[in-house]
Amino acid sequence: MKQSPPEKPTRKKVVVLHTGGTIFMYRTERGLDTRELIIPVDKKNDVSDHIDFTVEDLFGKGGIDSSKMTLAQSRKLAERIVELQNDPTVHGVVVTHGTDTMAETALELSYALKNLHKPVVFTGAQIPSSEKTSDGPRNFFRSVYLAAHANKGFARVVICFGYRRGSSSPSASPNLVLDARNAEKSHMTDQAAFLHPDSKSLGSVSINGGVKVFGNTPVPTGPTTLHFGFSSLVKRAVIQRHSASLPWIASGLVVDTYGSGNAPDSVIAAMRRRVKFFPIVAASQARGNIDMTAYAAGRPALEAGVLPSGGLTPVSASKRLAYLVSHKREISKYARKRKVPYRALLNTLYLSGGKFNSKKIKEEHARILNVPIIGQDLLVQIPFRQALRHAVRELKGFTEPH
Repeated sequence: MKQSPPEKPTRKKVVVLHTGGTIFMYRTERGLDTRELIIPVDKKNDVSDHIDFTVEDLFGKGGIDSSKMTLAQSRKLAERIVELQNDPTVHGVVVTHGTDTMAETALELSYALKNLHKPVVFTGAQIPSSEKTSDGPRNFFRSVYLAAHANKGFARVVICFGYRRGSSSPSASPNLVLDARNAEKSHMTDQAAFLHPDSKSLGSVSINGGVKVFGNTPVPTGPTTLHFGFSSLVKRAVIQRHSASLPWIASGLVVDTYGSGNAPDSVIAAMRRRVKFFPIVAASQARGNIDMTAYAAGRPALEAGVLPSGGLTPVSASKRLAYLVSHKREISKYARKRKVPYRALLNTLYLSGGKFNSKKIKEEHARILNVPIIGQDLLVQIPFRQALRHAVRELKGFTEPH
């Protein structure tokens, strides 16, 4: 009996959405600028031999400088990703983006995209791909490889960029894979631009070494959907010893405090007055997890209802609060329906997934704020209505007598 030839492995399909940035820019007499796209050449055929990738110039004309990225453009990107997530022929999505606001756009999408089935990988470059020393081709092809070969449970928004400092060479070192929820650009020119102390590494990827990532998410049952919205009225204030000026008009406020949440008495007094009218989050000008119970200088703000950032950088804390307060009407309506306080529900949602240095510190913050601090981050991956139900259930269980 004649044996049939072995079946060829199915080729993977990856769609690259180009928004702009240095990766496909050119040097002009006025500095780096966008033009028509010239895609990097896969000279070693490491990716092209088994992955079909296409590049879409999402905004046209070679994209935009990421410093000019708007929420409307971020939403357009998210809407296209939803279409690709629900296309069974696509295995993964890569987004090429400028480094200046890459972390912000990735963070927005990590909150807005619900029920992801496939990875969404952001990447870019510090040097244009048209130049010999560019990091663009390396970042580009490793991101395509990651999008195609990440295991089925790795369905999340990540940044694939650069390498760990101290490695022998960029070309020999795997690319870092960073959680979009707390990534931050830390250097203007270094090719390891997103290796920030607070950036959470989920693993690495290289063509020869393969994909080595962790952080799987539950496999969703429904289609990918979009729940977009970020308030432009969330403000940030950086405290200084000789200035206690905090805004009165805002939908929310993130205050960059000292150390573990400490602030001068005048700033504490201002936060205690304003927190009655809109939510306030205490972040830190230093790095690490906030502990507002550690010093008497920070505890009064916590006792008044000011939230700890839960280990988020000030930028990440601001974007998280902006996402929540933009859905104030939806949260308020659900809180009335389920007979729980609106602010308590919002606080519970914000604090979900928060990082603290110990279980004891976490429980002390929960006790003072009188809301549960849930280990699961309710603002990513799962549908928003499901997050509301989960938060109310935890809130009622926390406040009702046992």
